[in-house]
Amino acid sequence: MLPKPPLPLPPTNLPQSSILLVPQGNLASSCDTPPAHAEELSSSLHSSPRKIFKSQINKFSLFRAYDTDTLPSYNPEDPYSVDNTCVVNSNPETQDKVHTNPYFPYPNEGALCLGDWYWNQGAQKSRESFKQLIDIVGDSSFSPTVVAHTSWDAIDDQLGHNQFNGNQPEWLEEDCGWKCLSVTISVPFHNHVKDPGLKNYTVNGFYHRSLTLIIHEVVTNPACVQHFHFVPYELWWRPAHRDHDVKVHGELFTSTVFLEAHQELQDSPQEPGCDLPRVVAALMFWSDSTQLAQFGSAKLWLLYVFFGNESKYQRCQPSNHLCSHVVYFQVLPNEFKDFLMEHFGGKYPGDVLNTHCNREFFHEQWKILLDDDFIMAYKHGIVIICCDGIKQRFYPRIFTYSADYPGKVLIASIHNLGICLCPRCTILMMEVPDMGTQQDILRRWRLTRLDNSTRQKKVADARHLIYEANYAINTPQVEALLQDKSLVPTSAKMCEVFATKELRREAQSCQHRKILSRSSTAPGRAPSKSAVVARRSKTFNLRTYKLHVLGDYTITIKMFGTSDSYSTQSARIQKIHDSFRVTKDPLEPVPDVPEECYNVRKSQHRPIDLTDFIRKNSGDPALQEFTLRLKRHLLPHIRAMHVLASEPSALQLLEGLDASYDASEVTVDHLLIRSNRIYQHCVLWVNYTTYDVQRGQDIFNPTTDHCDIMMLATPENTDESETIHQCHRHFCYARIIGIYHANIQYIGPGCSSYLPHQLDFLHVRWFEQVPPNPGDVLCSLDIL
Repeated sequence: MLPKPPLPLPPTNLPQSSILLVPQGNLASSCDTPPAHAEELSSSLHSSPRKIFKSQINKFSLFRAYDTDTLPSYNPEDPYSVDNTCVVNSNPETQDKVHTNPYFPYPNEGALCLGDWYWNQGAQKSRESFKQLIDIVGDSSFSPTVVAHTSWDAIDDQLGHNQFNGNQPEWLEEDCGWKCLSVTISVPFHNHVKDPGLKNYTVNGFYHRSLTLIIHEVVTNPACVQHFHFVPYELWWRPAHRDHDVKVHGELFTSTVFLEAHQELQDSPQEPGCDLPRVVAALMFWSDSTQLAQFGSAKLWLLYVFFGNESKYQRCQPSNHLCSHVVYFQVLPNEFKDFLMEHFGGKYPGDVLNTHCNREFFHEQWKILLDDDFIMAYKHGIVIICCDGIKQRFYPRIFTYSADYPGKVLIASIHNLGICLCPRCTILMMEVPDMGTQQDILRRWRLTRLDNSTRQKKVADARHLIYEANYAINTPQVEALLQDKSLVPTSAKMCEVFATKELRREAQSCQHRKILSRSSTAPGRAPSKSAVVARRSKTFNLRTYKLHVLGDYTITIKMFGTSDSYSTQSARIQKIHDSFRVTKDPLEPVPDVPEECYNVRKSQHRPIDLTDFIRKNSGDPALQEFTLRLKRHLLPHIRAMHVLASEPSALQLLEGLDASYDASEVTVDHLLIRSNRIYQHCVLWVNYTTYDVQRGQDIFNPTTDHCDIMMLATPENTDESETIHQCHRHFCYARIIGIYHANIQYIGPGCSSYLPHQLDFLHVRWFEQVPPNPGDVLCSLDIL
C-alpha cells in the first residue's frame, strides 16, 4: 500500500469554510467540529487569535494545519510521490557512484597497469618484470584496441606537468569558501611559577567555512531546495477510535520549537523598508571525531550541519548530499605540553590546566565560526534570491547539537562526570538512580540549566581570579564560585554473593594506558611492565549519564520531534560515507522500483531444466507433481494478463478465478513454459508501507535465516464442524524454498498474443498451526 498524497497546498483564495479563527494552540481542531484536546496543542504559541487552514484528511487519517498569515507557496512534498517516501535499503555504492574516470589520465585499468609497468618497474627488465607484463596483457579485461589508440605521449606530458613539490594548495576546494586561520588562546600561569601571568599560544591550520555562505549555497542549490520547507506546519492524526486529534511528532519542521521560532520571527518587527517573506533556517549540528590511524593519536574532528527544513528521511541518505562540512576542529598538539613544562620549570602541571586550555581552545574556534556575519544574519537576516527567482529573508537559528557525552559537556562548559553531570539540568549524580519517579520529574523541571545573569557572573568572577589575579584553576576560591555543592566521598557496597571484577583485557588496557602516560610525561624513564595485573572490583552503578537522559526523551520528542532526526547516527553514517573513497561496480544492480509490491532480478544466469530438476530430486516430497502444480498456479495469472488488454476488470477476474475457472489437467496444456526452464534467484525484495507512512523494504533469502514469511489468510467458508482455531485464523505462514521466474506463453481461449511473459513465483512450504487451548484463542499468538 503506497502513501496517498495527503496534504495539498492551500489555494491562494481560501474558501471561508476552510479557515477557522482559533486562539493559541487549538491548531488541530476541525473546520466543521469544535476544537478538541487543546491541552496537547502548541501551548507555547502566542495567545493572539490566528486563522488556521487545515488540509483534507488523507487515507491515513493525517492532516496538516497552517497559519493563514504564512501560507506556503511551494510544497516540497507535492506530489507526495514514492520517491519522497522511499527509505529502502539500496546500495550506497550505486547511488553515490562517482561518474568520473578513476584511472585518469589513463583511459582504463589496463592502460594504467601498462604505464605503471613501464615507468615503475626499472630500466633493466628481468624475467619477473616480463612475467608481470604477460599477466597484464593476458588479463580478460585488457583491451588491445584501447591501448593501440591511446595517446601515450599526451599522457606522459600531462603527468610531467603535475607538480608534486608541495606548492599546490593543501585544500583542493578552497574556492568553496574554506578559510584557514590561526587560533590563539591565553594560557594562565598562577603566582607560584617563576613568570606568572598570561602567555599566548597559537595553533595554525584551522579550516572552516562561513555559516552564512553555507545557507546561501543550500538555498540556491536546486538539488537541495526541492526538499526544503520554508513554512512549518503541524501534523495531526484523527483516529476513528478517539474523540480528539493526536499530534504527530516526527520532523523538526513540524515540532513545537520550530513553530515557536517561526511564530516569534513573524511577530517581530520587520526590517526597515523590507516586506520580504521571513524564513527560519534551522541549523542542526553534528560533531564527531575520526581516528585516522590504527596506531597513533592522529584524528579528524569534524562538524557537520544539516538543515531541519529538510525531511529526516532525506537527510539520512548520504547520496542526497544534504550534509555540509563546516569545521575541522583542531586540538592542542603534543607540543603544548612542552610549552607548559617550559614555564613550570620542567615539570608537568597536571591535567587540570591542560583540560582547561583544551576547553578554551575549542570555544575559541567556535568564536571564529560564529563571526560577525552570522550574528548580523541571526539578528537581521540575509536576503537570498531562491531558485524560483523570489527573494526571501532567511534567519539562521541553531536548534540541535548532537554529539557524544564528552562533546556535550565540552560545548556546555561543565565538568565531565562532575557533581551535576547533565548538560540540561543540575541534578546531582547521587540523585540519578531516582530516574522515573515523580521527584525526578519535578527536579528536571525545577533544576533546568539556564544561561542567566547569575551563571554568567559566576563564570566572569572565576575568570577574573584565574586570568587577572593569577589564581590556579582548581583553587578553593574558584571551586567555591563554580560548584554549588561539594562532592561527598562514598564507599560502594559490594554484593556478597557475586564478586564481580573487571575483565582481564580491561585491566591490561588500563595498565597499558598508565605506561603510555608515564612515558609521555617522563620521556627519560623506561616503562616497567608488571607480570601480574590486578583486576579491580566492579559494582552495579546507576549513577550514569545514560540512565539519567532516559527521563528527557519524552519532553525532547515533543519539542524537537523523534530522536532519529537528531541522533548521532547521522554523523556516523556521514563519516562512513566520507571515508569511502573506492569506487567499484557491483556485479548486478539492485532492483529499486518502490512502486511495485516486490522486486526480483530479471537475470537468467541460473537456469534450471525442469525435467532434470525433477529427476534429480525425485525423492523430495516438495517436488511431487511440481510441474503440474506450477502450471495450475500460473495459469490464472497468465489469463489475467491477456484479459487486461481488453477488460479493465482483469484484477477482479484474477481474484475470483478459482470459482469461475477450473484449471484441470486438460486446460493446463494451454500454458507453455518456454524451453521447459525456470530461472532461480537468491533474493526477494518486498516493498511495504511503514508505520510512519514511508516506503520500506524487506529482504528474503532462502539460504539464510530470513526466509519465513507471514501473510493475511484468505477468507474461508467455515461451518460448525470446524475447530475454533480455524475460525479465528487471520494469518498464514510459510518458509521460502526457492525464488524463481519463468517465461510463460498462453495459447488458450482469449489469447491476445503468443509473446512470452515473465512470471515470478515462490516455492514455499506451508506451516500448519497448532490448535490452541479453548480459552487462549484471542489472547495468544499463533503456534506453528
